[in-house]
Amino acid sequence: MNQQRISLTMIVRNESAHLANCLESVKNEVDEIVIVDTGSIDDTVSIAQRYTQTYFLSLGKLF
Repeated sequence: MNQQRISLTMIVRNESAHLANCLESVKNEVDEIVIVDTGSIDDTVSIAQRYTQTYFLSLGKLF
């Protein structure tokens, strides 16, 4: 029987003030964390990389 997995995917930009608390609160509840960054210039990248290796930088227009 296939076991279902839960992935958390976040689109972020300059969220260093909140990202660590957010990821810390869910890290044991999800199987995978995926971060898509839209061009942060703060510590968002280094914080995200403490919680996942699945990190993407998107400089294209998302919205």
